[in-house]
Amino acid sequence: MATATEEQVGYAPRCARSGQPIRLAMQRLWLTGRVLPVGARLFVHHVFRSQEQNPLEVIYSFALPRDAALRRFQVRGEGFSVRSELKAVEEAVRVYEEGLARGHLTTLARHYRDGIVNLTLGNLRPGETVVVSLELLAGVEIYDDGLRFRFPFTLAPCYHPQARAVESEPGTGEMELPEEEFDDLILPQWRTDSSSLHEVGFQLAVDAPLAIAETWSPSHAVRVVRSDPKRARVRLAPERDVPDRDFVLDARWSESFEGALAGLGSDGRGRFAAVVPSKRFGEPSFTSRRLVFLLDRSGSMSGQPMQQAKRACEACLATLSPEDEFGIVVFDNVAEVFRDALVKADGEARDAARTFLARVEARGGTELAAGIERAAAMLSHGGDLFVITDGQVYATEPILARARSAGVRVHCLGIGSASQDRFLTLLARQTGGVGRFVTPRERVDAAALELFAAAGRPVAEQIEARTEGLAGGRVAPEPPPAVFPGRPLVLFGDADGPGRGSLRIIWQKGPEPGCLSLPVEIGTAKLGETLRLLQGARLIADLESQDVSDSEGWRERRGAGRVGEALRALSEA
Repeated sequence: MATATEEQVGYAPRCARSGQPIRLAMQRLWLTGRVLPVGARLFVHHVFRSQEQNPLEVIYSFALPRDAALRRFQVRGEGFSVRSELKAVEEAVRVYEEGLARGHLTTLARHYRDGIVNLTLGNLRPGETVVVSLELLAGVEIYDDGLRFRFPFTLAPCYHPQARAVESEPGTGEMELPEEEFDDLILPQWRTDSSSLHEVGFQLAVDAPLAIAETWSPSHAVRVVRSDPKRARVRLAPERDVPDRDFVLDARWSESFEGALAGLGSDGRGRFAAVVPSKRFGEPSFTSRRLVFLLDRSGSMSGQPMQQAKRACEACLATLSPEDEFGIVVFDNVAEVFRDALVKADGEARDAARTFLARVEARGGTELAAGIERAAAMLSHGGDLFVITDGQVYATEPILARARSAGVRVHCLGIGSASQDRFLTLLARQTGGVGRFVTPRERVDAAALELFAAAGRPVAEQIEARTEGLAGGRVAPEPPPAVFPGRPLVLFGDADGPGRGSLRIIWQKGPEPGCLSLPVEIGTAKLGETLRLLQGARLIADLESQDVSDSEGWRERRGAGRVGEALRALSEA
């Protein structure tokens, strides 16, 4: 779909009843928290102050990062402070509406599909200042020697075949999604000029189990304070900024980390997160490859993302050997192929592929599932799928289901908004692939080459893991099916309480099995509570993405049945 790009679009709260813009003398979003090698515990503070003459009901929409879950929130104002309660959707909406009818200040945070949250604040009085603070748990993109953390300050407009989009006035637009699929989700107005929107800022602590060699942001000017070799404090350098781009934070360690973070959770159970760098599994086997490039040419890729994506694809083509076989599928509403079947990657075929790519232009919608199925049909005898996309689609659960059923590994190079990082992470993980997400401002071709070098060449497969010597020990979620060069194996687990034991990991590499033992010592460190929450958020993110065959099925399964009951139990835990 044709929309403004990540750098141009900003979003603002609006009146929930009328949908009209509202006058806010001050409205600020401030991000704080702690970033670890295995995830982040975050606090997002929204500051509201109304200049309207009557009480307001304000709604603010935002997207969750990868592997994220909303835990709780707190509302503070002059003379009061109230904490949220976790309730089923129907009960929470009823309590909110009752408070609204009685004239009380009332707040509802509701998580919809695709990781979108509506934060609604009712009966905000004229001149009143209210701070709503949300606690989130989120994942990070982890490497052998560091991590990347992304937080969506923007919410990209996405494709849905039944969506209705309209530009209400120059530079301002609205989008509506079908109620039968998305219930009463309200999306904010988008604006191409973000200069009048709310302020954003951040102050985060990056903690590592070994010395941090470097910390920087490719998206924002930051100030980094190093009080300890293993800790860095990062904050926005300018006094203020606007939400016209997402926040990206990179950190690199002095060396690859191998070990287990552990501690006790508030439930008394021991928690651990184990990290094993990919080099511990050996070097990849450089055999010939069978792969298909799947290139997104939808309207949301227009401009720089499209040019970056084509250059990335060309750079990867140049690294193929004559023994490799490849195909190219480009998609929007329809899929188009370079050749009907895979071809040998000789010089003539690669020249023809570059000519084919030169004619590709952005257009149409983002029918990603159809593109995956068309590409997978070319890999009936095995191989890997390398997707280059911005991932800007709604209703992602059926796409994930169709990708899983296609039976091929999907490796994702995401270009664009961090609000799609969540979906593309799930797409790669649930098909046994690996992914990376970059902004259009970065060298996308360099990132593509790094990811492409690992795609299709795992250093370990058929991974199994179990605890030894830890009472009641278990690993959850299950290990991934493969480990790729440059990306460590990360495992979460728990046990009955404190103890000393090990994690035994078994894998297959070609015909040869491998095995290693990683010591795990669970003490009483408070870190265990954060690990408990990160483990829970990861389990919830995986469960929320389970297959749905249609919209009605999605609505039923979210509130009832096996998936609904499991989500309820996980959330309460």
